[in-house]
Amino acid sequence: MPNHVSSHRPPLDLRLIRTECLLQQEDTLHGRVLRTARKFDAEVVEIRALTAGDLGDGLFGLIDGHHRRAAAMLRRSAGVRVVPVNVFADYVGDKRITARDAETSKPYDKEEIVERMLEGRRFPPHTTLHTFRFNGGRERPFHHYDLIEPMLLIPRRELDQPGRLPRAYIKRLA
Repeated sequence: MPNHVSSHRPPLDLRLIRTECLLQQEDTLHGRVLRTARKFDAEVVEIRALTAGDLGDGLFGLIDGHHRRAAAMLRRSAGVRVVPVNVFADYVGDKRITARDAETSKPYDKEEIVERMLEGRRFPPHTTLHTFRFNGGRERPFHHYDLIEPMLLIPRRELDQPGRLPRAYIKRLA
């Protein structure tokens, strides 16, 4: 059962998920992946949780965090097998989550996004923008927003097995 921070905040269901179970909707920029990979060299990794929707059958569709996922995959030889993810149980059906083109604001159909992920057809980097609508109508982007993607401090040795992520690893939560 997801941990709900409050009725005015998005659900916080933090898990450690294998990188290969996270399907990407966007390509990544190689230079940014290399810079981000350095974070995984520390004994205690400071990283924001990625966000993903549960697609079933052990697969998760990335909403935000494509570069962090790719960076973690570069550090598999250092024992990094999983990444911290805030999971949304019903990405497609959750009306509070919207997706649109980051440049034109044209809405995207979330079912089409999932179909593209399952087929391996990715958008160019930074194409989609996902937002979460709070009670009262306020909308915030997923990208680097503490209530959706909290900053975490995780011992690197913990990034080898999937499971629930203890809330004790949250650095701060607004």
